[in-house]
Amino acid sequence: MKAQYVPKDGLDQSGEWVWHFRLEAHNLSKVSLLRQLVVEAFEAGHWRNYATGMGRDTWRASEFDYFLIASDIAYRDAAEVFTWKDQGRALAAATMSDDPKKRRPLEQASAAWHSPTPETLAQRAARLGWTSTIGVRSAAPERARAFVRHGISMDAHAKETRKQLVRGRRAQLDQVVATLTQRVPDEEGLRYIVDRLRERLAKSPGGRPKKERKQWARDAVTFKRNAVALAKHWGISKQAAHRRLSKLNLARLSLLVKAS
Repeated sequence: MKAQYVPKDGLDQSGEWVWHFRLEAHNLSKVSLLRQLVVEAFEAGHWRNYATGMGRDTWRASEFDYFLIASDIAYRDAAEVFTWKDQGRALAAATMSDDPKKRRPLEQASAAWHSPTPETLAQRAARLGWTSTIGVRSAAPERARAFVRHGISMDAHAKETRKQLVRGRRAQLDQVVATLTQRVPDEEGLRYIVDRLRERLAKSPGGRPKKERKQWARDAVTFKRNAVALAKHWGISKQAAHRRLSKLNLARLSLLVKAS
């Protein structure tokens, strides 16, 4: 962070640092430089509590994206920063939490923010591309969000979820695998079978077996298409739950649910 700028009146030490950050961020022409600056701001920690000429702003541990919004950083640019693996997970943890002590709803944070203009934080978030129909979008990649939410990688979590979905048939399916490996002992043969199975799954409507999609439809009806409740039930993120719901033709599948 450069230090030759003269701070405005009313800033404390952290506020001066934040002022420098915002000034530099809006004068950078390369995303790579912005990435370095945002990571520096995150690690320095001054964003948590600082005073400006408008008043003192305090952000909770998982509200770093609110700070970026307040600093007029566009979602598209922030998403470039969150692609780094190590920083991506750390930044994801600083932008998502169900604990109200760590993260407030955007409207609540907006009401507490000392805006330098008539624009509210919520309005600024919309202008900068941070919001969608389901709320504030996380700039972290899906894999980083999954790791933060579940404590394991997205692939590992998907594997555990599948185990739970077939728990009643697991012994039967394990026997199928054992029989298959006995009949096809060579690795290349097994890999060929895996490739064919993936092709078969890809041809299924929605890329998933009908039985599993019917269960999703049952769940959607049970939880009245509440994405938050379904995300917890399925063990996935809210965004993933919304995507899953969008792929379900509930008008047609509801008939299958009633018939089953």
